[in-house]
Amino acid sequence: MKKLLLAILVITLALSLIAGEEEVPNLLEETEDVSDADDIEPNQPAEEPSAFPYQFTATDVYGNTVTESDLGEKEMFLVYQWATWCGPCVNGMPKLAQIAEKFQDKVGFIALIDDYDSNLDGAINIIESSGIPETFFMVDANGDGVKSLIELVETGFFPSSVIIYKGELIGPKAGGNYDLIEGLLGE
Repeated sequence: MKKLLLAILVITLALSLIAGEEEVPNLLEETEDVSDADDIEPNQPAEEPSAFPYQFTATDVYGNTVTESDLGEKEMFLVYQWATWCGPCVNGMPKLAQIAEKFQDKVGFIALIDDYDSNLDGAINIIESSGIPETFFMVDANGDGVKSLIELVETGFFPSSVIIYKGELIGPKAGGNYDLIEGLLGE
């Protein structure tokens, strides 16, 4: 049964990539390992902004060292995994840029670039042409210092993301979860 479900998920993902959808469907919604946001009340202000709860050290696309302290104290954090070869990842970058620009005071953003080593120039081009703000840290997903973040966000799909809101881990989930960010922040 698990093999059949996995085959259906893979076929659905492949069809969505071929169709050029902007976002990978949330295929993992009903699995045991994925958290739900159902118990989190939208439109409720955060008790207090908090620091990012996971330690990491990474290199961003411009060669700078980034750590958890660079994310600052925020109401929410988004960890996003993507690659330059992923159509839905690239197509979703303008929406991700809008979300990052709109919520940069409330949300700490970090993205793990899967093919950082093999296509850094391509990643920079995508980031800059999409208008991703500098407050959205784009880092090497393959560095030793981000292992804890990869383990958080790993779904086997690209893009995938995890949200940390009011200390609650939401995900990992396939896709960017743009609507969830807006819903939880009440905007």
